[in-house]
Amino acid sequence: MQLFEPAQLSLVALMETGKDRFAMVQDSTGKGYVLTEGTKIGRRGIVKAISPNKVLIEEMAETRGGKKILSYIDMVLKKEGEE
Repeated sequence: MQLFEPAQLSLVALMETGKDRFAMVQDSTGKGYVLTEGTKIGRRGIVKAISPNKVLIEEMAETRGGKKILSYIDMVLKKEGEE
């Protein structure tokens, strides 16, 4: 999953089995991938949480001065028919 940045993927399904949660994403060619919490994504991202309607990705960058900058990306599951 480190070959793809979050913006290159679209969230297509969310699943829950007991305590485990999974998300299915799709690349531009239609190939699907399964994400779990802790999955590394892109160069700096990690899946922090999977909730019933979205996936939270945390990206960490470091400045030349050594300061760490955190940013968050929400991948929201769209309802059928939404763009």
